[in-house]
Amino acid sequence: MDTFAALALSTEPPLRSIIQGRPNEGGAKILADHVWRQILGISILNMVIMTILIFFGSLIADLEFTNEDALAWSQTDTIPTCYDKSLGKHDKAQCLQARAYFGSLDKRTLFTYIFNTFVFLQLFNEINCRKVGAREFNVFSAPFHNAYFLLVLGGTAAAQVCLVQFFPSLCSVRSLSRGEWGACLVIGATPLLVGLILKLTPDTWPQKITCGRLPNEDEAVNHAALNAWNATQQQEKAAAKPAAVAAAGGPEPGDEMELSARNSEQHSQNDAETGDDFQRH
Repeated sequence: MDTFAALALSTEPPLRSIIQGRPNEGGAKILADHVWRQILGISILNMVIMTILIFFGSLIADLEFTNEDALAWSQTDTIPTCYDKSLGKHDKAQCLQARAYFGSLDKRTLFTYIFNTFVFLQLFNEINCRKVGAREFNVFSAPFHNAYFLLVLGGTAAAQVCLVQFFPSLCSVRSLSRGEWGACLVIGATPLLVGLILKLTPDTWPQKITCGRLPNEDEAVNHAALNAWNATQQQEKAAAKPAAVAAAGGPEPGDEMELSARNSEQHSQNDAETGDDFQRH
């Protein structure tokens, strides 16, 4: 999903307002402060929503299960024959097979909520990513500007619907009702509202986060693996240089050493002859 989203957003043609606008100043960063604001804000939103669903989703949706309930127990839609409709699904007087089945079904339901909500959080955030300017509030402007984006967005949403509704066993989920789909879509659409609110906040607050300095893509990277790779490349270039000289008709390494020795010997003889001439005079 992320790969298709990256391809869709990278093929976004420039709008006329961008072409006619002022060019960026020299040294401008791709990951500017307002871009970091959007990245961190939406990441925090996703983390909060997923944490609430994982740890408190069963309480919110009135689901009851234990960690021991296996998803395989509700793989089929066949309710155990011992199920007593006059009792609650999780009533202790209910037969063990029925309690295990409905416990597994509730667990599968919560996992479906988490999976479905997470996917739509990313899909709606793709719409946010179409406009990353500091004050670009209308993310729906020029909706048919990029056919690839619409194809990826619609195709991913259709695949998610088919996966949940028609092929639930592939991801150990279950089919959802209209109300459940509506709840997942409403929660999944929150990045649109939060993205708008983030653009109203100062774009300097991400730099105030004390957990670590934000990376700078223009800064030279000092990494052990990268340094080892560069050293290897330099050694290969140094080893390939004599071969290139030989291929160009230059002397072989052995011939070059022999020629150097001959030149040294010739210089020694010339110095000796010069000394004899000096003594004669």
